[in-house]
Amino acid sequence: MHPEKATMRDVARLAGVSQSTVSLVLNQADHGSIPPETRQKVLEAAKELHYDKPARTRSKGQPKSGAILVLAGSMTNPYYPYMLQGLERAAAGEHLHLLACCTHHRAEEERAFLELAVRQRHLAAIYLYPPEDEAFAQQMNLRLPVLAICDKRKGSRLDLIELNNYQAGVLAAEHVIGLGHRRIAVLAAEPDRNLARINRIKGITACAAAHGLEDQLTVLTRLPDGGELDGGTLGEGDDYRAGYRLARYPERYFPGCTALIAINDMQAIGALDGLLYSGRSVPEEISVVGFDNLLFAGVSRISLTSVDHHPDVLAQAAMDLLRHRITPESRGHWLSAARFQVDCAPRLVMRNSTARLNVK
Repeated sequence: MHPEKATMRDVARLAGVSQSTVSLVLNQADHGSIPPETRQKVLEAAKELHYDKPARTRSKGQPKSGAILVLAGSMTNPYYPYMLQGLERAAAGEHLHLLACCTHHRAEEERAFLELAVRQRHLAAIYLYPPEDEAFAQQMNLRLPVLAICDKRKGSRLDLIELNNYQAGVLAAEHVIGLGHRRIAVLAAEPDRNLARINRIKGITACAAAHGLEDQLTVLTRLPDGGELDGGTLGEGDDYRAGYRLARYPERYFPGCTALIAINDMQAIGALDGLLYSGRSVPEEISVVGFDNLLFAGVSRISLTSVDHHPDVLAQAAMDLLRHRITPESRGHWLSAARFQVDCAPRLVMRNSTARLNVK
């Protein structure tokens, strides 16, 4: 008569933990949620009982696809496709595939896509923005590796490729102030739900205050006259139109300003067209700065000064980080208990849209 094989319940009883804890540890799916001492107790109990996972359990714990879910907030903002392209290039070197989904920053969409990724046994998930439902993202991180490429949010326990948008704001402000500009306007349509925009404004404001210029800084987050924009409010997806609408009437919205910092490149490009409509010359009369350094910014007819976040470096850092999470040799308890953070410093790329203030 063969001795009866030990079950997961037996391991849980001997280790003094729940059966779900045993399942997470033995399937290497806890991703840091189980304390190292508890993990060790489970492993020792399994060894003592000569526990062997059933074949179907072993296969179930292994992903069947080489797919990585990527969550983008919008597809009308070119920043997201730009980042996706960088991730695709980095993933190709790892023989991985990306599946990109647009959430429109809706928490219910995030939850649905993450649950689908778990059911389809994706390798990992990447946010290109701070999760709207941080608690749910952290909960799902127990079932598959989840990381984010965004500004750090207080209390987040996700692996993070950090964008330093506060420093980006400082760089933009330092640039125009260094060129002699004192009256500065900031175009930042609807920043309330966008952490990157909030941090950029904070960086610009802090830099202006450090130079004693806080009273000469104009920050426009909505139309001052309460008007609408071509039948719709200023918001995500309307970045070009927001910049265009505001810059058409500089004396109404930012009178006397000689420098304009737009919250991203699309608002900056819209502002360039709006200033052209108003008869203002760039950069002779008004200098313009953007953020993200999109491909369009370097086109000769635009030639926009912009702050670059090195999307190629960020994408490669994300793949390097995921490699640690999804390869079997990197699944020791010491790694599972760790949290990773990569910080990539922004840089300013100067082009023809900014120039030293011509004081007459």
